[in-house]
Amino acid sequence: MTRAELDSCRYKDISGAKFGFLTAIEPASFRPTKWKCICECGNYHVVQVSLLNAGRVRSCGCSSTKLWMMATTPEQRRQKDYNWKLKGCSKKFKGEYYSWKGMIYRCGKQSSKAYKYYGARGISVCDRWQQSFLNFMEDMGPRPSKDHSIDRIDNNGNYEPGNCRWADDTTQSYNKRNTIIRDGKTLLEISSEYNIPISVLRDRARRNVSNEVFYSKESMRNKRGRRHEK
Repeated sequence: MTRAELDSCRYKDISGAKFGFLTAIEPASFRPTKWKCICECGNYHVVQVSLLNAGRVRSCGCSSTKLWMMATTPEQRRQKDYNWKLKGCSKKFKGEYYSWKGMIYRCGKQSSKAYKYYGARGISVCDRWQQSFLNFMEDMGPRPSKDHSIDRIDNNGNYEPGNCRWADDTTQSYNKRNTIIRDGKTLLEISSEYNIPISVLRDRARRNVSNEVFYSKESMRNKRGRRHEK
């Protein structure tokens, strides 16, 4: 741009003015007015004057890193790096992430509907897993399939390494406090095999009927229409 072109245009001379990390050098264009600036890092950057005056541009793009380094401690920067890793890990392993969040919530939050079955019974999550989902994944690894969820081997124990595994519904049905086992099978398995409603099997197990009645698909009814099984 020639001197004659500069003189023919109306502009405010801001050469030498500092705007954050930027120093204005010379006009670069008009309509809109832009100035060529040099950043403290040595890079050149062309910026619209209105953005410089409003403070919306203060560097060539390097200041965010500089300011972050100046305003944070090494520990905070490590935490930032950890958060990025956590974000990527939680997206890749959504099922595992929800299992991790769920066990912490039902053990530690009284507002959880399941708290009475976990936190109220004294069941807790170990400190290592509470501190980090990455620690949880490091100890547990990915679940084998979408049908697997976290299961405590000792039903009265805590959520911690050595007492947890990924298990499917069938495996977990054996490991519940209220699980009823009959001839080595759970009521769910018997219901599926003999096509008997599980509510009927549960009632028969409660009354401790004989095997003949327990596995029978027929039931006698008394005069009032109620089932009567001996």
